[in-house]
Amino acid sequence: YYFAVTAYDDLDNESGYSAEVVHTTGTPNNPPATPSKPTGPTSGHPQTSYSYNTSGTDPDGDSLLYRFDWGDGNISGWGGASNRTHAWSAAGNFCVKAQSIDIHDATSAWSQCLNVSIELQTHTITATAGANGRISPSGPVTVTDGGNQSFSIVPNTNYHVADVVVDGSSKGARTSYTFSGVTGDHSITASFALDNQPPIANAGPDQSVAARLQVLLNGSGSSDPDGSIVKYHWQQTSGSKVKLEYADSVVARFIAPKVRRGSTETLTFELTVTDNLGASATDSVAVTVHY
Repeated sequence: YYFAVTAYDDLDNESGYSAEVVHTTGTPNNPPATPSKPTGPTSGHPQTSYSYNTSGTDPDGDSLLYRFDWGDGNISGWGGASNRTHAWSAAGNFCVKAQSIDIHDATSAWSQCLNVSIELQTHTITATAGANGRISPSGPVTVTDGGNQSFSIVPNTNYHVADVVVDGSSKGARTSYTFSGVTGDHSITASFALDNQPPIANAGPDQSVAARLQVLLNGSGSSDPDGSIVKYHWQQTSGSKVKLEYADSVVARFIAPKVRRGSTETLTFELTVTDNLGASATDSVAVTVHY
């Protein structure tokens, strides 16, 4: 293009032309073509990075840069077309699209959306209970990644918690358990046992004995329904005081006291038995002493 100028005064007089100015223009720049729809994962979980790719062309053969709109209010900077990563901070459905720009700052239209579904990651805790009790909640329990989950363990009447096993490891007899910061699947199983049943004390049948003879008190008829008796103890509770031998044995003995001719006296004794878990029971026997 060639340019020259003249000037006019207020009487309409025109000057000659100025020196000529030459301007040469280049080929007009065309914007890039719309990039391809991004490719990459269409589902995932929050706080996890995923990689995406796109591609594009320019009608003038210019090199291109790309940016991605992640659909969550964030747009990447200009850069390469491949392996652009993003991590969503929350669950939701997002439209991921790409745009290109050439070296003359001409931009393309935005590409079609790649729909990406980001869901909260969950894990399963399988909770079971044996007979004679319950665990709550029970069955497969869904827990959000990083979340906490508590369980309560309740035995039936006359039963107690025997053990709580978490992922194959015993946690002892407890009535509650909490999983904290769950990042994987787990299992919890509760078992129950019958409460300790007290022993049954048996001091033997009442006796009638002659004075000044040895008397045996026999507690061998005592028993324990769910364990064993580990301790016996005899004591006199009424009548003339006698010297009781082997008072801490199954069988105790004493010498019957003197009584007047034609009279009798009744002595009573109490047997206390204790089982291996500390439960105890008592029984009494009467010994009538005659002349």
